[in-house]
Formats: sequence, structure tokens, C-alpha cells
Amino acid sequence: MCGIAGFTGPQRPGDLERLAVMAGQMIHRGPDSEGRYESLVGSVVVRRLAVRGGPAADQPLLSEDGSIAVCGNGEIYNYPELRRDLSSRGHSFRSTSDLEVIVHLYEEYGAGLWSELVGDFAVVVIDNRSGSVVLARDRLGIRPLYVTQIRGRLAYCSEIRPLLAVDPEPAAACTAGIAHYLRHQFIPAPLTGFDGIYKVNPGTCLEIRDGQVDEHRYWSLPEDPGDLSCATDLDTGLAGLLADSVGAQGSTVDGPTGLCLSGGLDSAVVAAVHCATAERPLTAFTIDFATAEDRAHSEVTAAAAVASRLGLEHVAVELSADSYLEAATRTVESLEEPICDPTAALLDRIAAEAARRGIRVLLFGDGADELYGGYSQYRRSTAGDRSWTGGRRLLKALDDGSLWPQRLRLPGDGPTELPLTRLLGRSDSEVAEVMCSAAVTDEPRGTRSALLYRYGRDDLRGFVPSTLLARGDKICMAHSVEGRYPYLDHRVVEHGLSLPADRKLSTDSNKVALRSLALDLGIPAAARAAKSPFSLPMAAWLAGPLRGVVAELRLLAEKDQLGLEPDNWLPTLITSDNRLAPGVFPSDVWSIYSLLTWGNVFLP
Repeated sequence: MCGIAGFTGPQRPGDLERLAVMAGQMIHRGPDSEGRYESLVGSVVVRRLAVRGGPAADQPLLSEDGSIAVCGNGEIYNYPELRRDLSSRGHSFRSTSDLEVIVHLYEEYGAGLWSELVGDFAVVVIDNRSGSVVLARDRLGIRPLYVTQIRGRLAYCSEIRPLLAVDPEPAAACTAGIAHYLRHQFIPAPLTGFDGIYKVNPGTCLEIRDGQVDEHRYWSLPEDPGDLSCATDLDTGLAGLLADSVGAQGSTVDGPTGLCLSGGLDSAVVAAVHCATAERPLTAFTIDFATAEDRAHSEVTAAAAVASRLGLEHVAVELSADSYLEAATRTVESLEEPICDPTAALLDRIAAEAARRGIRVLLFGDGADELYGGYSQYRRSTAGDRSWTGGRRLLKALDDGSLWPQRLRLPGDGPTELPLTRLLGRSDSEVAEVMCSAAVTDEPRGTRSALLYRYGRDDLRGFVPSTLLARGDKICMAHSVEGRYPYLDHRVVEHGLSLPADRKLSTDSNKVALRSLALDLGIPAAARAAKSPFSLPMAAWLAGPLRGVVAELRLLAEKDQLGLEPDNWLPTLITSDNRLAPGVFPSDVWSIYSLLTWGNVFLP
């Protein structure tokens, strides 16, 4: 894992200093080394976290004649096969880096190379022959990549803060992004919370030449599941695909590997597959609560049973209300965007403990719910002809029209894979108009299998990259730890989404195919585990040890940096003595608190 940052076009006075500033903002992403490359076509700086390969894998990576330079963040899991093939074609390799295959694939295929890769990555290619800079992001959006225009040219970076640090214009909120957050609790690509700063869409490459930006989507999930090209038998292929994915992601690391282990099915299957396919040990981490009254929310007993059965070292990471608030405060800056995820602070605690133990790679079970029908909303919405709501939890104040009444109100479920180039260079108000015109308002129809496919596909386009993966990358990398996601190997994704409904949902269960695999792997308790979202004692905490959060929410709301007009909605959330108003869920309060805290940290 690394962090990259740079500019397109020839160097300008002060660029070396600006690159140094951006690199300094990303030391946590790459504490081991720094590399730079400058030419008349573009410039880049990279900070490297040496997960594998040592100094011999440092960047930038150059072609044999020096005309092509590559820097990137991520891992290419099929690089051994690609390297052998490219060597047989006469290409010479100078490093041990997996990313060097991109240099030679670019020589062979140009900007069409990305479909050859199995991995997660955010990459820049500087081509001095054609005068172009190519930016690319992996299929599922596991690794972040942002772009913006600074002084009339395109700048790019793995994080937002380095871009803010070198932009002479003060940071401003993106109206459309904030509106989407208020409705859905996340901000989808290509939007961010900042005016003029955009995420590169997953599965997309940008080619910049002579100031023009061409966008090409090299991978996307089709509208019809029948259009997926799965190379593996739908009924029996899951075990082999997961073995390949877990084996590659758990072994391409020079040091120890960790796993975020819950008490449920998904991460237990990853652990069991790892034990069956990898020779290296695995350390499992689970959150445990510090007080007896909070332990009703703990999954540590079930997780410890799985770890014991598989022979894993198991670490229980203690969490109290005070340590939770400390971590939650820290994650606001790490996340860089408003994300309504109260569990983000738990990941911060686990990543910190993993880093303390010298672990640089953590495996996660995220993505399985979307592939195998794990969410209760999926079951409810496919039981008869019911309108799909996407599982969004709207604030009551938004429902009745009192929150942000004079600002943008997005219809429907928002845009579907909107090209970044439709927004780049537009004003905030123009972006809002484009977003409204691109909104999708139709209700899904079709067979149960088709509906499950669409629900999973839509969450993989929106919620997963903009919440789960953004959270995982930013928080883990704040501690110089890389997060990896075996279920989000694109081959596993295509296979899982293609499964018929009866391999996902039964009369009394979900994730049927995955539960069957768990039985084959010898973890019957995990196979029988009921699906339940991880819960926090937020109601008790907000009424007790974290009551100060409610008081802080009032102070932040009164500053009104985002123009939310708090007099219209604050009384519907909290009482005059700083308690939750009757009928208000803690998640409602945390959603608006996260947004206002983000604004207080990042906006002038």
C-alpha cells in the first residue's frame, strides 16, 4: 500500500515544494520510502508502505527505455502469471514490485491494460511518448483516488487533505454531496463532500492529454445478471474462487497477517479458507466491551470459539465509552468525508492494535452480504411486490421536509455510475443540477433472483465503495495497515451475484451457498450463526458517559457552517437539556453529528 499525489502537465515554479507538502501529508500511507518522478508530461510523488518486496520494490517503476513511469497504491494478485507471460515476450523487469507488470502491460495494451489485472489498485501512468497521463482505479473501488483542478490543471491524490493543503482556494462543501449524505448517509462517486474534488469512479481510467480528460469505464456490473461472464460453475465454484482470493490476499505479504473477526459467518469463512490454503499463521482481532452492562453487544465469545476451532491466535480489543469517543474523534479526520458509520471507531481500535503487533495487512469479510443476500432488507423487499428502499435510514427531520428545506433535494436513489467528466470543472450549482437530472427513480421489478442481483449490484456501486471501503482504507492506513477484501475479488463478485435466489435465501435462512461452504470447512457454529448487524450501546452511552456528544451537537449546529438552518430541525432531535428527543434513534443523532463534526474540522 502507498499514497500517490501529483500534477498533470509540465512542472511549474513551486511544484517541488507542493509535492513535498502532499507527501508530508501522507507519511502514514507510506512510512518506509518516498519516490518522485517529473517530466514535461506530469509529476508524481509516492509514499510507500513496504508490505512485500523490500527496497527492491520501491517506486517509481520505469519501462526499459524510461519513457513510461508508473506509481501506484495497492496490490496485483495475479502478477506472477503476468510477469512470466511478459518475460516470455521479451520484457525485462528491474524490481520485485508486483506493480511493475503495469509498465509492460501498458507497452502491450496501452490504456486497455486494466482488464488484465486481478487486484486492488489506484495507479498513475505517465507516458512521455504520447504526452498523456493515465489514472486508473480498481473495479470495486477498494483503493481511493481523487482528482481536482488547481490553477487550471488536474491534480490527483490518494487522499483529500494533501489536495486541500496545496490548493490556494479555501475548502467549500459540495451541495449535491451533502444532500446525498442527508438522504443516504454516504456520498457516492464521483462526488465528495468538497466542492470541486471528485472520486475517480471504480472500474474507470482517465486519460489526460493536452488538458483534455477522456474517461473510460473498463469494468462494470451489467443491468442483467445474464450478461455476467462467469468462468466458474455457479453451483460449485465458490470454494475454488474464495480459495484463490484468500490465498493470494493472505500470502502476498512478507510479515504476519491479521483478520477482523466478528461472531458471524463471513469473516469466519475467510479465516477457515485461509487456514486451509495458506501456510502462514493468522491473528484474529475482535472488539470486546469493557463493562459488564455493555457486553450484551459483544461478539467476542462466538469469535473466540471460531478462532479456537481453527487454531488462530485471538486478540480481544477492549472498548469503553471513553475509548470509543477518542477513536471516533480521530476517525473524523482520517475519513476526510462525512460517513455515517458508528462502527468506524471500532476499526480504528483494531487497526491500532494490529499495528502495535507489527501486522501490516488485515483481512475483512466485507462484501458477502451484498453477494449472498445477507441483509434483511433484501429478504423483505423480494417477498412479494414491495418497493425497494435501498436500506436507507432517513432522518425524521428530512422526511418531513424541515431539514435543509431551501437546498437541494435529490429524488429517487441517486445517479447510476455518473461519469466524472460530466462534473469536472463545473460550479457547485451546476453539479447539483446534473445530479438531479441523472437521478434514478424507477422501482426494481422482476424475478426474485433478478431483484437480489440488482440490490447487491446497486449496493456494490454505492454503499460499499463509499462507506465500507472508504472506511477500511482511510482508518487502516492512518495506522499504516493495509485492508484486504477477499469477497471483493471481481471474480468472486461476478460469481456471487450470478447465483440464483435459492442459493442465497431459503425459507428460514440467508447466504445459503456460504453457509454450505462453512459446513464443508468444518465451522458448523458459524454456518448456523444468525445474521445480525454489529450493535453498539449507543442509546445508553448518549444518555450517560457520552451525553457530552449531544451537547456538542447543539454547539456545532448553532455554528451552522453548512447552512442547515438548525432551528427547523434541532428540536426534533434533542431536547433543551441535551437528551435524545422521544422517538429519535441514536443513529439519527450520530448521522448529523458526524456531518457537523466533519464540517468543523475541514471547512473554514
